[in-house]
Amino acid sequence: MKKNIRVVFFVPLCLIGLSMTVQAVEYQLSPSDNWFTVISGNSLQPGDIVTLSQGIYSDVRKLSFSHKGTVEKPIIIRSKVGEVATITRPNAAQNTINIQGAQYLTLRGLEITGGSMGIRIGSKDINGSQQQAEFITLEKCHIHHTAEAAVTANFSGDINTGHRYIDNEIHHTGGTGEGFYLGTNNDGAGNTRSVFRDGLIAGNYIHELNGPSVSQGDAIEIKDGSYNNIIRNNVIHDINYPGILVYGTDGHAPNIIEGNVIWNSGDNGIQAASEAIITNNIILNSAGSGIQSQNHQSAIPGGLTIAHNTIIGNGHSIRINSPSGGGGLSGPILIANNALYSTDSSGQALRLPSLSGFTISGNVGVGAAQPSQPTSAWNAGGNINADFGNAGNKNVYPTTSSLLIGNADPSHLSRQDFNDTKRGGGLDVVGAYTHSYNQNPGWIIHPEFKVTHPDTTLVIPSNTWMQIALPLAQPVEHNTIADIFGDDINGVYGTDWVLYGYDTINNRYFNPSINGDITIGSGYWVMHMNNEDVIVDPQLSHKKFTFFNIETKASGESINFSMLA
Repeated sequence: MKKNIRVVFFVPLCLIGLSMTVQAVEYQLSPSDNWFTVISGNSLQPGDIVTLSQGIYSDVRKLSFSHKGTVEKPIIIRSKVGEVATITRPNAAQNTINIQGAQYLTLRGLEITGGSMGIRIGSKDINGSQQQAEFITLEKCHIHHTAEAAVTANFSGDINTGHRYIDNEIHHTGGTGEGFYLGTNNDGAGNTRSVFRDGLIAGNYIHELNGPSVSQGDAIEIKDGSYNNIIRNNVIHDINYPGILVYGTDGHAPNIIEGNVIWNSGDNGIQAASEAIITNNIILNSAGSGIQSQNHQSAIPGGLTIAHNTIIGNGHSIRINSPSGGGGLSGPILIANNALYSTDSSGQALRLPSLSGFTISGNVGVGAAQPSQPTSAWNAGGNINADFGNAGNKNVYPTTSSLLIGNADPSHLSRQDFNDTKRGGGLDVVGAYTHSYNQNPGWIIHPEFKVTHPDTTLVIPSNTWMQIALPLAQPVEHNTIADIFGDDINGVYGTDWVLYGYDTINNRYFNPSINGDITIGSGYWVMHMNNEDVIVDPQLSHKKFTFFNIETKASGESINFSMLA
């Protein structure tokens, strides 16, 4: 086992007039080292980093983390960069990883498979009091083929605060089969027994939670009384139960559900009882409703904002059930600027109770509304083929002639769209996308992680010189002009499109040829004659970089070229 001291933090301690230091340690471990002793228990200190090299880490003992970092010095357990450490178990008699009372702990880049639950998070009894699991980060982990749910934080009495679950892949669970099961059911009197609050569940890819052994299979479930959580930019498909399920917040800050895409749910796409803001989501082909609200434990429908979502399917697009017991809504409900395409006569675009408390405006699509609505609230003149690029292939970006363009209620515009593109500019577009270009300039929906960087897509107008630079180095096998631009710009290089660099030694422009390399940090001028905007997208693995659009000039203008530092 290698144990390297990489960082030393100096913490003054007044002990008999002496100043002492606390050292943060980096451990570099392999499966043949005594890894279990190092990472289990509570011995790691604030700032410690454990790096696990490639290999399988398996032990029959219960693996439990109770380490306590700090906000300035979290404890990190991670795979070595460029490698994958696999943590597993020889059986399902115990969870693969238990996090008990840990605080400011990050797990990064680990593969976690086998066992009962993949990761179970909860408090720990210390001298008669519960030490809560707080500020836990799960980042870029791959959790799969578990006997039960993938990640749970559902012990009765716990308050889970500030957890961040970002960029993880989860699939092929078993048992109840949830991807994330957060909080727990209420007691018999309807009282909240566990809270998950101030969390971030973002950028995860969750799929295939519908195997033969799965009895439920929600992708993300946040229980009653949990609040102020953000569920953003997750890709979810092929699950048994709702893609996202939230209950109520007991009057606390709402849960925010935005920018997610869900398809092939065996139930509702999104189900939210109350106190939630649901915007810019895309929901396709749900067996139940696209978005549904109903009584759930103590939560009564109300306090909902449902805006700028795009929903296509055979069932109801948005369904709000009458509160049970004959009462009214628990709070106002806004339904605005949604693209709702209920494509079967058995479903309705809007199915609402005949109750006061609704504000309905700017919704467009196909299908009936119950009760009936004025055109300003529900415009049923949509056409799924004319309004979207190719809805059958998940391309629900509006066409230039789409009825969605110009029919949103500007008083209820969301700040940005599904691509994180700023809305406004006079284009009041209904649904999850605004319409900034003739074709989708952002991430294309497909079974993978969502790419959510608004600057990673370059749009090059026709007959216009554009100066660009690449701030990140490309893989050596994929760094030519053909690799980066050739699959996006049509025509013959040198005739229909061209790129020039600048030779600072000889003070002249040069054409590197289509097989020439693009150099990091250098500036280039590119132009094409395709008669429409060309989108250079980052979808291929060798295009994970950011373009800098520095300057544009119309064709024929002189170029005042300045190299970038």
